[in-house]
Amino acid sequence: MPRTAGTGSNLRPGLAVVAAGLVLTTATACAQPEPDEQQVAAAVGKLPGVVAVDASFTGTSLGGAGDQELRIQVASPPDAQLEDLIRRLPKVLQGIENADGYDEFVITVRPGKGAEAAPVGASLAFGRELTPPGLATRWVKAVATSPTGGLRVQVWPSPRAPRASISTHQPVSESLAWALTTQLTDLDWDVAEYQTTGTPYVRFAPARPLTAAMVQDWKTIEPTYAGDTGAASIARAVVVEDVDGSRQVRVSVTFPAVAGPVAEATHGDLVWPIVTAIHAAMPPGLRLDLELNRTERGEQGGDGDLVDGGTGSADWEAAYRQRFPDAVPVSATPK
Repeated sequence: MPRTAGTGSNLRPGLAVVAAGLVLTTATACAQPEPDEQQVAAAVGKLPGVVAVDASFTGTSLGGAGDQELRIQVASPPDAQLEDLIRRLPKVLQGIENADGYDEFVITVRPGKGAEAAPVGASLAFGRELTPPGLATRWVKAVATSPTGGLRVQVWPSPRAPRASISTHQPVSESLAWALTTQLTDLDWDVAEYQTTGTPYVRFAPARPLTAAMVQDWKTIEPTYAGDTGAASIARAVVVEDVDGSRQVRVSVTFPAVAGPVAEATHGDLVWPIVTAIHAAMPPGLRLDLELNRTERGEQGGDGDLVDGGTGSADWEAAYRQRFPDAVPVSATPK
């Protein structure tokens, strides 16, 4: 018996070593080979128009996705020959061992300066399939006239459509009017306006090519959430996304002078014009899907949900269903 016990005690450390070795071997076998980052940066840095390269690479392995993004910074404004840089990029990487592991490429432009500048510069992101012919040239021309230089375009394999987004201090209607002057109107756009102490964060994502009607629609919508002269807006966020057959609308409002719950009978006339204008501008074939909540400045959540698929405040939910009977049906009983 003692011998058997001794054999067992000696066996366990051996098994632990073997198990650890198997784990290490498996992890090593599954780890993605990594390229020489300095070699990649040096080679890509020789391409025309390139001013900086971030070739940081972390291969995929067990338990982690890694980082296979190659970021290339170009001069501001970007060179008109960007198409040539993109075409030559795969050939440069082919000559470097394991450099085929990069699966996303981001061309960036140095951010602008000053209070009105975007917090990030313009960028053009794409995968191994590169960009459709001419898209990079169209992006370069748009960046040259961009209000902030923060125009971002993403191109991914089908069926995902190329996307364009821009965030500025300008009203959404003005950003849309600018976007219509570019050659990128066929992309899926996402236009946002930065929040200030007196104005809300506003975002419009139509998920379809831009039209002149969108500009006029937003010129009608914007006054409904603008504050009175010299006063802050009651809205802290107005987000409109057209997706999956519905117009998904999120409106956050603030009533700092109201200590308790916000009653629909008292404050509805201040809030519903925003929703009504957004609903009136809705394209045919879509249904309104509203999320309305109260968020006071400096607080998380505030008074909570007013309208949220049947789980908001009873008076606000009832008024919502009465005003917009064709909206997406609620799935719960108001509390």
